Parts: sequence; C-alpha cells; structure tokens
Amino acid sequence: MEELNHRNNRESKLKGGVVYEDLEVPDWFREEWQAYLRQLERIERLTGFHWPPEHLEPQPNCVPAAGDIRLAFQDEVCRLVVVRNVDSDSHTASVALISNDTYMAGGTDVIMPAERTGLPFTCLIESDVVGPVNWDQLSQQVGRLLPDDVQGLLEVEKTGIPAVPHARRGLPLSGPEDPRWDYKLKEAEDMSVLFQLALSKLLL
Repeated sequence: MEELNHRNNRESKLKGGVVYEDLEVPDWFREEWQAYLRQLERIERLTGFHWPPEHLEPQPNCVPAAGDIRLAFQDEVCRLVVVRNVDSDSHTASVALISNDTYMAGGTDVIMPAERTGLPFTCLIESDVVGPVNWDQLSQQVGRLLPDDVQGLLEVEKTGIPAVPHARRGLPLSGPEDPRWDYKLKEAEDMSVLFQLALSKLLL
C-alpha cells in the first residue's frame, strides 16, 4: 500500500504549469515535451521575453508581408525574424534574424527601439544574416517594421550597409579576434537551419 501511495503521489511539474504522472506519460511524449521546453527557454533567453503560447507555433495558413516580425521554426531552432520580401509563387519569404543582444551590433546590424517594431523590447536586426523560409515555418505576426525601415534594411544589398542613422548601427567587426565574430558565426548557423527547406525547394 505504501508503494502504491508513493507511485500515485509522484508527479512531474514542468515549466508552464503542465503536470502529469510519470507512469502515465509515454517516452515519446516526454521527449517531445522536453524538446519543446528547451526551445521555449532558448526563445526567452534570446529575446528576454516570455512569449504567449499561441505565438510559439507555426501557422499553416500564414501569408506574411514585408515588414512583418514573426517567429520562424525549423527542428529545434526557433528565432525572431523580420520579413524582407515575399514570393507568392514559391510561398517563401526572405527574412533577417532578430536578437535582443544589442551590445553585439556590428556595422550591418540595426538597433530598433520598441516603438518602431511593436515588440516589448529593443532589438537587433541582423541585415547580413538572411535567408529564405517557407511561409508555414512562420508564426503569427508579433510586431511590424515601418516601410521606411524595411527599405533601409534592403539597402545593404546595394551599398553593403543599411540606410539607417549611424546611431542605430554598430561598429564594423575588426576581424576574427573580435568577440562579435563568433557570435555572428553562431547566428549564421541558426539561419542555415531555418532556411534549409526553403532553399532546397527554390533550387529544384
């Protein structure tokens, strides 16, 4: 009887208020739930914000527009991105990564205050870390850039730097010894995961 009571009282309380009994949860569910929690913690660490659950899922019928700020998903990578432009024929969007690590800003990065994005924090838009994603990899809209800011970001393709005030840009990276160098490489790794499906489709 003591063993039975012990088993009945065993519960695992996970972040987010979810409670389940160990003996009733199959291994596949436990693994998926733990992966979800790791993803949630990573999103909150990267953005410094606790996102509502409805924002943490891709939207199958998503139709993004230039300037939209959304979450992009692929495998265990989930990142805030801004939509640069969209292709209605392939149902893909070109996006740039967003972070809250504003102290890591380089010469092609743009620091955006909350009042210009609708986000609850100042963010860093990495105009040099871009790639395509499928529409169905994107969440609902969580913020939006003004049209002038979108055009400013796109100028990096013509001039090598975004057309924004100098006060909202970082200093250029000085080389591999710059501590921001490794940061950029890690950001590029995340983008390479996000764009792999869309890139494969576009190359067919």
